[in-house]
Amino acid sequence: MTSTAQIFGILTDYVTGEAIRPATPAEWRQTADALHDRTSDSYTGAFEQDGRAVCVDGGPDTDITAADLQALSDEAASAGDGLQVGLCEQALAWADGDNERLGEYAWDKCRAVIFDARMEMA
Repeated sequence: MTSTAQIFGILTDYVTGEAIRPATPAEWRQTADALHDRTSDSYTGAFEQDGRAVCVDGGPDTDITAADLQALSDEAASAGDGLQVGLCEQALAWADGDNERLGEYAWDKCRAVIFDARMEMA
């Protein structure tokens, strides 16, 4: 198995469960983003590729927690990035039940930064 497979998981046929090949970073990101797109089938993490539904099994963590958001906020504060700190505060409030549309936007922006960092660290 290549190091890519160990890092980014295995591209898998969603319907049959058949392992196709090691996943690329972009494929892992498609599954990670699909898991968080808030559509009725987002829990699957599946996306279409070459006419079939696929998803990535394994790879970096796709969960985003309040601790992840707080860590991003702390790092942004240390770097003097007040805009990112504000986004993180709004995202934390939204995740805690504040249904403001801006909080959902902020959460999506923070999620993208966290996933970018996970891809770079892998």
